[in-house]
Order: sequence, then C-alpha cells, then structure tokens
Amino acid sequence: MKKNSFRQIVLCAALMLSGAVHTQAAGPVRIIPQPVQMEERAGVYVLPEKIVIGYESALQAQAKYLQELLVQSTGRMATLKEGKAKGDIVLRTDSAGLKAEGYTLSVTPKRIEITGADVNGAFYGIQSMLQLFPAEIYSQRWQRQVAWEAPCVEISDAPERPWRGMMIDVARYFYDKEFIKKYIDMMAMYKFNKLQFHLIDDSGWRLEIKKYPRLTEVGAWAGPDEKRLGGFYTQDEIREMVEYGKVRGVELIPEVEFPAHILSAVVAYPWLSCTGLQHEVPTQHFISRDLLCAGKETTLQFLQDVLEETAELFPSAYINIGGDEAVYTRWESCPHCQAVMKREGLSKASELQGYLTNKVAEMMKKKNRTLIGQVYEVQGADAFNSEDYATAIAVFSKGYEADPRNTGMALNLAESYFRSDMYQDGMKICANISSLNADKYAEAIAEAQAKMNMYTNNEVAKLQMANDYDGIIAMAEQLDDAAMAQKITMQASYGK
Repeated sequence: MKKNSFRQIVLCAALMLSGAVHTQAAGPVRIIPQPVQMEERAGVYVLPEKIVIGYESALQAQAKYLQELLVQSTGRMATLKEGKAKGDIVLRTDSAGLKAEGYTLSVTPKRIEITGADVNGAFYGIQSMLQLFPAEIYSQRWQRQVAWEAPCVEISDAPERPWRGMMIDVARYFYDKEFIKKYIDMMAMYKFNKLQFHLIDDSGWRLEIKKYPRLTEVGAWAGPDEKRLGGFYTQDEIREMVEYGKVRGVELIPEVEFPAHILSAVVAYPWLSCTGLQHEVPTQHFISRDLLCAGKETTLQFLQDVLEETAELFPSAYINIGGDEAVYTRWESCPHCQAVMKREGLSKASELQGYLTNKVAEMMKKKNRTLIGQVYEVQGADAFNSEDYATAIAVFSKGYEADPRNTGMALNLAESYFRSDMYQDGMKICANISSLNADKYAEAIAEAQAKMNMYTNNEVAKLQMANDYDGIIAMAEQLDDAAMAQKITMQASYGK
C-alpha cells in the first residue's frame, strides 16, 4: 500500500470516529469509595433530554448543585421541582435504617431515587450517582457525542469514619478562592468531609481580621514590589467558601498557629513579640525564634480578638492552633515571660506554651469552640521528637482524663506524620493508643484504630495523601485496578 493511500485511510477513520458517540466500556461498576452494599441490575438509565429533578425542601441547595452540573456537562435542560416523588431524579431524606451521612441509591431504567439519612447523605448519593455516568459528567463544558447512560444498581452506603479529612496550606503558598472551591469539589467527589484550612504561618497571614487591619495589609505580603508574593481572603470570601463547602458536605476548620509560626503577625505588630523588633515577612521558610510573648496581657487580648472573629466566620466546633516547632530562647530571656513563670510556678520556659494554650482554651469554651493542635500544646508537656512514643501516650492519657475532647492532641500528631514521610511513626502512636485500657479509652481507641485502618486498608487513603489534582492522578496510576485508575484519572482531570 502506498504511503499516501495509508494516510487517506487513517484520515477517513479519524473523521468517522469524530462523529461517533462515546460510551462507557462494559465492566463491573466501580464507585469510590466502595459502597457498603451494591447490587448490579440488568439495564441502564438513559438521561433524558429534559431532566426533572424532584427534591424535598431541605435539599434545595443540593438539587441546584446537581442541576448546574448536569446542564454544563451534558447540555441537557434540567428543571427543579419541589416534591419527594416527582422527577426523573428524586432527592429525599429519611433517617430510618440509615447511619449518619448514609444514603440509598436506586437506579432503574425509568428513574433515579436518592434517599439520604440527612442532607450530607443525600449529597453523597448524588456523588455515587455521578460516578455511574461517563467521567465527562464532571466537565465544565458541554461534552457532545457522549452516551449519558448509567448502569442500573441498588446501593446502600454509609461512611465508616465520621472524620474524613484533608489539609491545604495557603499560608506558605497562597491559593485564591476559586482554587479552594475546586479543592472542595475534589474532596466532595470522594466523600471527604473535613478541610483543615491552614491560614496562618510565618510566610503569610491570609485571614482578614477587622480589628487588626495590618495583619493583611502587611502580614499577607512578602518580597519587594516587583517580586511581591502573597494574598489573603476577605471575610466575605471566607463566608462564601464556608457556604460552598456546606452544600458539599465539607466542613472548613480554620488553623491559626501560635505561639510559633506567626512571624507574619509580629511583622505587622512588633509589640506582639518579646523584643518588639521590626522584622520582614520571609520569602523562604525557616523556623523563627520570635514567638508571641507569653508574658504580656496584650498577647492574650490579641489572641482573643483574632479567634473570636475567626469563630464568627467558621461555624465549625473546632479551631486548630498548630503549636509545633516553638523555639523558647526568647521566653527564657524575656522579663515579662519570666514574671509569669514565677507567678504560675513554672520551672521551664517550654511550660509557658501550655499556660498560654490553657488561657486561650478557656476563652474559646465561651464560644463553644474546642482547640485542636499538636501535643506541644498540653500544659506541662515538653516538645518531643517522633521517637518518644511513651511521652506522646502519657500526654494523651493525661489530656484525655482531663477532657475526652483532648483525644485530638495525640491523634493530631499522628495525623501530621501520616501527611509526611513518617507513616510508621504515625502508625506507632496510634498502635500505642490502641493498646490502652479499652474500657477507659474506648472512644479514643476506636478513633486511633480508625486512623490505622484508614492508612493501611483503604484505597481512598491513597488519594488523601495527595494535595493536588496531579497528585491524585499520579496515585491513581499506582493502583492495581486499571479500570479504577482510569476513572480516577478522568475525574481528576475534569476537576482541573
């Protein structure tokens, strides 16, 4: 065959394929995470040209979410109709027989019905339904020549773990509001429900605080004018992101670091530190010796003001305060800090961190907020390295006895290791917690075991370790199941 003839045949084939309707490859139904119960049935549901979405009033926001997604990707017309039993796709809630955030999904050739135990459960039913359609369903543009079909299934599902979280650090590298929304969308796709929002660090202050405007006027920016880096979120933008997450079942948990990792605030207000010296917001990460001064009443007032405004913006019951990598040399030589140590009967400067944290925790109790952070924050605990598991467990046990909500202290440390390369360290801490007296620490042991299971047995945990879309795609490529890997890759690609 002549080369030109071969080219003509290839060109003709390409033209023929361009007009073909894309269909999903036949095979077993794959939903991530895998539902508790799923039964495949004969037949398919074909999305009609004119879609009616029926919903009960409590699910109006979720129905609108589904409407917008279907219209933009399929090009179909979708209308909303309030009413539990009316529509091609019906959304309702009914807690009978379902765990919190659970749902049932019924796909027949005639219609799709989703019943959630609550609003979040109904939303997760929507996510499972979307995964049944071709991955182009997630596109932000109209995808022509796609067969919008879903296999018939009966699903009953509920999450094993109440806390399914990810973390994003916008303090060191700022991402705008629209990026955060995309991040929330990707979390929601796989039914994650907690986003730790790391807003404050040495490298930048990203949260507008009305009472202290220089935090964002000065502390949000680093570098000279021509190479200026940074940014921040206005309070209106925070409210918008919180509401965006709420519709998608994602709770935003603010992280406001102290007493270390807060140089951005010290630059804006030098009186917050022990020395009062003027600094610059760093363009490269390093561990600053300039902590908030634990001996000044003005420091406590500053933290109260900042965290009260934070609590007004974030309805979450939790505020993360970090607390790691504090260098105590300034406190050791500060007359204000030394005076507090003498008054409180503290023998080491490191104990001031527990003192400061306890003061702030009492303030936040009045706002019905619980502080979570590293174990360094516990009264009387010294900083320790990842090998000192006995200290971690001792601190955990002491904190748990004082208040069971302090479970988060040791488990947060384990979580930080899981997010780094020190997976084994995190596993050892959880394993040690799991070996404690079951009657005494039943709730905490269950949570520790859950973390161990999440990071050893659950395929979705591999996705949790990724902090961007390309990372999710890369991790998908490592899965043994080629069909599942392909679906994750397509879904993540459309999320970009």
